Amino acid sequence: MMRAITRSILNDLGLHFSHSFLFDRQFHYALLAAPVLLGALSSINPDWAHGIAISLALVVSIVLWRPLIEELLFRGFLQGELNRRFQS
Repeated sequence: MMRAITRSILNDLGLHFSHSFLFDRQFHYALLAAPVLLGALSSINPDWAHGIAISLALVVSIVLWRPLIEELLFRGFLQGELNRRFQS
């Protein structure tokens, strides 16, 4: 019973793990572009981040939690619900 509920929740959130992203060129380009662009921004305007207090909690929130929650809610749940309602 619990497995069926868990499977249903994971399905509703659109969580289907696939290794295909490991072979995606655009994924690799995005991973390489982020530090390059950040370095370019820092060399063009070294004071762009002046006055921003950076803490570990802020970095974890911005880098991990916010994108994860956004993907689960909007791309997973909301898009899945809209697909179910308008596909039939």
